[in-house]
Amino acid sequence: MLKKFKSFAIVAAAVVSATFTLGAQAAPQALALLSTEGDVRLACNGAECAATFSSYCLQNERPSPPGGTAYRLAGREGFAVTALDRHGQTITLAALDTLKLTAARTQVAVRISIERSELDKLGLKQISVNIGNEVTLLPVPLPGDKTPFTASEIALVTDTLRKAGSRLVDLGEGRTETVRWLSKLANSLPYGDLDAPLAGKELMRQASASLAAAKMSGEARSLAAVELRGCGKDLQLQIYPSLRRCLESTHDAYLWDLNANYWQAIHTGS
Repeated sequence: MLKKFKSFAIVAAAVVSATFTLGAQAAPQALALLSTEGDVRLACNGAECAATFSSYCLQNERPSPPGGTAYRLAGREGFAVTALDRHGQTITLAALDTLKLTAARTQVAVRISIERSELDKLGLKQISVNIGNEVTLLPVPLPGDKTPFTASEIALVTDTLRKAGSRLVDLGEGRTETVRWLSKLANSLPYGDLDAPLAGKELMRQASASLAAAKMSGEARSLAAVELRGCGKDLQLQIYPSLRRCLESTHDAYLWDLNANYWQAIHTGS
């Protein structure tokens, strides 16, 4: 199993240090959304429909975003939204301004959501998002920001740094494929904080079936199998309250390591 806790602690310490150095009013990092290679449905639960998407930071000199930090698309190219209308027809939409993009778990997961009432207004039953190549997110500017993004900085992160991220992270095999599978599987599971024993066994069975059907390299399949077995053991030991939580933790650990490798490769890491 990936040494998630050790890797997480090392990189997190560097990020926390950067956060305190820049101060609370500094704008957080620009983020790259990892390409999804397919549609991701925003699952409805209560008054909201949402899914989490893999992401990584493009510049570690800015602080990591706290959960709930609002983001916006730097450009709409590569961000595709499709929906099912009330008649069951699939329609393509422009990137909706009613979609909310927020940091979910530091820089390694972004939550994209829409109010269910908005779907009703639009006459839609279901909505999905497909992340293409080189999609970049910028933090929504806040009043009093002491270090706002400049035009030259935006140009750097959306061009040079994002292209480097695509080459070093998005187009990778092995761990990158594993990250995509972990994200897809986690999004398919219920949000509940606790899996009942019988439900947990059924979810593990479904997860194993998902892995068997997944199209991925042999390296990625081996990694995913190891992590899935590890989550099964962690659930038995009650380390995590649910399979989803374990998968998200594993997903985040992989992305922290991929992000650290990216920083090192572009000479912005420590």
